[in-house]
This record gives sequence, C-alpha cells and structure tokens, in this order.
Amino acid sequence: MAHSHKKRDEVLQFVNQFQSAKGYPPTVREIGEGVGLASPSSVQAHLKSLERDGMIERDPSKPRALKIQSSESHPMTETQLSETVRVPILGRVAAGVGVLAYEDKEGELDLSRSIVGFGEHFALQVRGDSMVEMGIYEDDYVIARSQKSAERGDIVVAGIPDDEATIKVLTKVGEYIELTPANERYLPMSFHHSEVEIFGKVTTLVRKFS
Repeated sequence: MAHSHKKRDEVLQFVNQFQSAKGYPPTVREIGEGVGLASPSSVQAHLKSLERDGMIERDPSKPRALKIQSSESHPMTETQLSETVRVPILGRVAAGVGVLAYEDKEGELDLSRSIVGFGEHFALQVRGDSMVEMGIYEDDYVIARSQKSAERGDIVVAGIPDDEATIKVLTKVGEYIELTPANERYLPMSFHHSEVEIFGKVTTLVRKFS
C-alpha cells in the first residue's frame, strides 16, 4: 500500500510539473512515460484514486482534461493528516551528474503529511547565512519538493557550477537564470540556463532546538 501511495504521489507531482511547464495537462501515455508505468490501466487507476480523494478533476472522454485541485478547496482526509512521512536528509549533489545524491543520505526526518504535503521530498541542512532575511539560518533543515522547474520568486535548491547545492530565491528565468540570496551582504548569481539544475522547491523549514 505504501508503494502504491508513493507512485500515486509521483503521478500527481508529474501532472503538476508538466502543466506548470507546458500550460496544459499531460495525456495518460505521457504520465506513464514520466513516472515509469508501462500500463495505461495502472495510470488510470492512480488517476481514479486521486480523483476519488478530491485532488484532481478530469473528464475521461477527453485526453487532456485534468485539473489539479488546491489543498484549500480539498483539504486532506483525517487519515492523510495523520500519516508520517520519512524525508531523507541529503548531503550533497553528485558532481557532474546533475542529480541529488540519494545514496549519500545522512539520515531521515519524520514529518507529518499535513506539513509536508504530497510528492517526493528531501531535506538539506543549511550552511552559511545567505538566506537569513527569510528566516533561514545555519543548521536549519529546509524541506524541498523534488521538481525540475520553478517559478520566479520560489526558494529553490539548485546545482550550480563549482558548488554542490545552493538554496536561493529564483529571481530570473530565461536564457540566464538568476539566483538571489536573502542577505544584503551577498550579490545575486547569474548563470546560463545550461549551467543550472533545479532540484526542488523549498516548501517547509525545520528548526531543532538544543
């Protein structure tokens, strides 16, 4: 059951990212290719489950008639609210690979589904003071939803040249990507889009008090 829910979350995340990037929802075939499901019936089963729980609306007679519902309109069920999600703490970005090094997991954080939400997430411990003006301090844990794209104004985890990972505000999107710190002591960083890899959008902050 846990594996099934994880795959369902992947389907929801893929639909959301696809629609954000292209402006229209994916077909069943595109969803299957995106999340590694060869059977259209398996994709349909996950879509029916998402629809049953009020997370999407769809018209089966049309290939691209999918609409993601906001959490405000369709709050989580009591069962979902009580779920515990294990979020891996990742140490670094694999050099030259362009993916987060999940094999270098440093531990896990057990968080409530009501805090994390749906989709695949990871945690990174903050190093430095470049985001203090947004209340993100050294040794805090940022929780990020895994995604390959983001919008202007999002706080993102990104891979950049000569660094493992950085947490910054995405302030410019296009041929050149601008990543801006939340500390007036530091200047924005600008890179050609081919040099930057978005790994996730920061959604939650966890601070441990000693």
